Amino acid sequence: MTMTTQQLFEAMTSSQMPKYKRTYTLYYRYDAYNNKWLRVTLPVSIDFDISRNNLSSTNNATFTLYNLSQQVRDLMYRDPLDVGRPFNPKETGFVEISNKDKRITENMGNMKDEDISKLRNYIEVWMGYESIGIEYMVFAGAVLSAFSYKQGVDYLTEISAYSINLRDPQTYYSYVAKAGTTKGSAIRYIATQLAGIHEIYIDPEIDNEVLEEDTVMMGTAEEIISKYMGYKPFVDNYNLAIFSDKSILKEKPLIIDQNSGLLASPRRTQNGVSISMLFEPLLRVGLPVQLNAEIEATYNDTLFAVTGFKHSGSISTVKDSKTTTEAELIIGKAGYFRPARIDIVSKEEPKNDVIDATQDTYAGTMMG
Repeated sequence: MTMTTQQLFEAMTSSQMPKYKRTYTLYYRYDAYNNKWLRVTLPVSIDFDISRNNLSSTNNATFTLYNLSQQVRDLMYRDPLDVGRPFNPKETGFVEISNKDKRITENMGNMKDEDISKLRNYIEVWMGYESIGIEYMVFAGAVLSAFSYKQGVDYLTEISAYSINLRDPQTYYSYVAKAGTTKGSAIRYIATQLAGIHEIYIDPEIDNEVLEEDTVMMGTAEEIISKYMGYKPFVDNYNLAIFSDKSILKEKPLIIDQNSGLLASPRRTQNGVSISMLFEPLLRVGLPVQLNAEIEATYNDTLFAVTGFKHSGSISTVKDSKTTTEAELIIGKAGYFRPARIDIVSKEEPKNDVIDATQDTYAGTMMG
């Protein structure tokens, strides 16, 4: 029987589905001009460390892939000092160089900074469990650096990435909001100017607040929303969120217990609790959570919201490692949360040209 996404979510949140055989799909955009991507899956082994939270600083992640072919390793290269440099087809023989590519490469020196910023390498990583049959986006962002080296008999490719940076000078602009404009309208306008934002999550009370006088706003996206709106924004994958301490995503609460992977009793923090659990790709910042701990059941009847988490471990057919999720949960003010409103800003561009980078690989020790 084929299950719908909603049925899968309900089964997972009720801890009815076992979790075994981790899976992943990694997409790497090596040519922004022509929207060309590489796709990597098992049996290529991957190590990962992913950090996502509700801070205005960028989320970040590192990925290590084992024994990709020489041609793929050449395409997965990014010098951190050239973070805005477009793909140069002259650097690899992996793809045929078209006349269009040649013209673009020759004109690279005449491009403006704002044009270059749109041509960064991007990465999307989806992970899940074979037993559940669905993968969730665990990270999306721009590639800071990517390079390969040999360690023993294996070739390793390390990728460092970061989410959309609201403090990036490329997000600097000015905007005049007339008196009577709601903060939600102003924030939506700002979001349309940010490349890569697909959805906005905004607390209803913030959405409805009104600017009492004409306001000239200047600065980066983070500065404008913080200074003139009075709230700290954050980006989670492709989504811009403006939350208060009462905000939560409008989702069914995820039930976390020993059956779903809770590894120890919850630990009290200043504003909530922290937990350790088996790798849980379903987590998102702002997701409602309920605990059902057998030991230390004090918090079992409390509704929490996820404020941040870290995934770390490996997915491989030939090695095993401790693969876990450490999550921070917050208690709502007076135990109360407000569901955030969701607005679609833009649709994800289709990946027009995807090369399967898994088939042709180097035969090291980390291949199944």
